[in-house]
Amino acid sequence: MTFLSGSQLSGAYSFKLLTALFGPNTTSRLSVRKHVDLVKVLCLRCESEQVQEYFEHMRSMFETPNVDETFGKFEKQEEDKKVENDDEDEEEEGEKKDEKQKSDIIRTFALNQIANIPTMFKNHLQPKLLNEIINFLVQLNYYSENSEDIQKLSQFKLFGLVQILHKLKIGDL
Repeated sequence: MTFLSGSQLSGAYSFKLLTALFGPNTTSRLSVRKHVDLVKVLCLRCESEQVQEYFEHMRSMFETPNVDETFGKFEKQEEDKKVENDDEDEEEEGEKKDEKQKSDIIRTFALNQIANIPTMFKNHLQPKLLNEIINFLVQLNYYSENSEDIQKLSQFKLFGLVQILHKLKIGDL
C-alpha cells in the first residue's frame, strides 16, 4: 500500500485499476470492504472526469447486469457438472433463479458503489454528478419497478446519502 501511496498513478490508470480489481464476484475480484486502503489510494488519484466515468460504469452495471462477464463461464460449467442428472425442467427453473440471484448481486454491488461515490471521491465530487446520483437513487426508489430488496436498499442508501451531505459544507462542493 505504501508503494501506491507514494506513486504517481494517473487518474485514468487509477480508474482502470478500480474497475478491473473490484467487483461483485469476490472469487475473481477483490472485495471493496476488505481492501478499503487500496480503494482510498486509487480514489484519491482519480480526477472528476474519472469519477463521472465510474458513476456511468456503475449505472450501466446496475441497469444491464452481465452475469456471464461478471461470474464467468467457469462457474457455469462447474454448476452444469453438479446438475447433469437433474430433470430438464428443474434445471431450467434453477438456472433462471440462479441467474436472477447473480443479477441481483451485481445490481446490489453497483448500487452500493453509486451511493458511496460521495465518500469515496469526496475530493473530486462535482455538484452536477451529485445531482445525478441523487436523481438516480430517487428514480430507483420511487419511480421504477424493482424487487423489494433493491427498493429497500436504494431507500436506505438515499437516506444515508442525505446524512452524508448534511455534514458537508456548501463551499466543499
